[in-house]
Amino acid sequence: MVKRHIFSCSRFFWTFALSMLIFASAANAAMQSATFTTSAYPLLGNNHIAADLNDDGKLDLAGTGTN
Repeated sequence: MVKRHIFSCSRFFWTFALSMLIFASAANAAMQSATFTTSAYPLLGNNHIAADLNDDGKLDLAGTGTN
């Protein structure tokens, strides 16, 4: 009977700790502000776009190039 009590206390502790970790991560992500800074890409020229061109789930950067 004593071992069951220790196991349930341990389960409660880990459930509580995991929920606090998730809550802290979500709160940290919500506090980040959006930045709209420009970046210079000299090899891509002045006209460039960001799109998922090859369906891999990551944004690709495409540009017209410089001549």
